[in-house]
Amino acid sequence: MSARVIPFEGAAAPQLAPEDPTKALTAEATGLMEAAQEIRVFDADSYKQAGSFFASIKAKIKEVEAERRKRVDPLNQTVKVINADYKGITDQLEAVLKVVEPRMLAFQREEERKRQEAEAAAAAEKKRLEDEAREKAQAAEQVAIQATQAAQQATNPVAAYVAQEKARVAMEEAQSGYREMAMAGQAVQAVIPPKVTAAGTSLRKTWKFRITDINQVPREYLLPNEQMLGALARSAKESACVPGVEFFAVDSIGGR
Repeated sequence: MSARVIPFEGAAAPQLAPEDPTKALTAEATGLMEAAQEIRVFDADSYKQAGSFFASIKAKIKEVEAERRKRVDPLNQTVKVINADYKGITDQLEAVLKVVEPRMLAFQREEERKRQEAEAAAAAEKKRLEDEAREKAQAAEQVAIQATQAAQQATNPVAAYVAQEKARVAMEEAQSGYREMAMAGQAVQAVIPPKVTAAGTSLRKTWKFRITDINQVPREYLLPNEQMLGALARSAKESACVPGVEFFAVDSIGGR
């Protein structure tokens, strides 16, 4: 005598995963494609048979689309509700950003104006220091040249020594002047204020455009109004006429 299995009281019946309806539809579509490959249209009767097959496929498409909508519409409605809820929050947060952003940009513009003024003043000061250092170096070089010539021409050893010392000191002053020229940029760089930053943010420049005179815009930057041309083609049909545009009809088989 075989043992009898007594189910546990209160246990839920096993739930089987619902079969995916698209598998059967996919198999059916594959079969219909194979049938379509065998269709030959060579006379009026075969044309009518092909038309009946065509109409049945159109009907099947509507059936499949209805099944898809049956499954998707509830999900889309749920997504729509969720998106609307969160969009209200993000829109409010974006509005918060629009309050803060103009104030930050205004401060950035003012700081950049000050920075540019400081850079211009620093550049002018750098040039002034370089000019002074250059004049000092060139004057010292001239003195050194004259002192060297005097030392070469001196007949008295003492006078020659004095002239040589004068030339040596003048050359040191000339070298000092050229060093001051090289360091002029570093001396004024410290007065330029650094760019302001804030953690988690960055200043970006997005280049855009605005058309000031459409008649001066080169042709390659212009696009035809395809929406208007399409509307004209559908309404005027063979009577449509626009310079540089060809209107034509494309045949297709429709279902009823």
